[in-house]
Amino acid sequence: MGPEAHLDARENEACVPTPQKPLPAPSIDEAAAVARFQRAVQRLREHEGAMHDSPFFGHLTSDQWRQLRLSHAAHHLAYLEPKAKVLS
Repeated sequence: MGPEAHLDARENEACVPTPQKPLPAPSIDEAAAVARFQRAVQRLREHEGAMHDSPFFGHLTSDQWRQLRLSHAAHHLAYLEPKAKVLS
């Protein structure tokens, strides 16, 4: 399956169950995890050079890499559940 097929199927990925082993411990520092994620997103936004070849898809353009990484992040973020209702 090439990157385009993966990206086209991204809406269905949130339905894929996650194995229990890789889940973080219940005592994880959520603020630190959010800060790490924000730094990773910032690095992705600022990166202007070439990307390494994907072990699964081979050579990808910078745009394909970004789309793949953002799709993967969206897949993981789809599992988050807010603890409290956010007031607007």
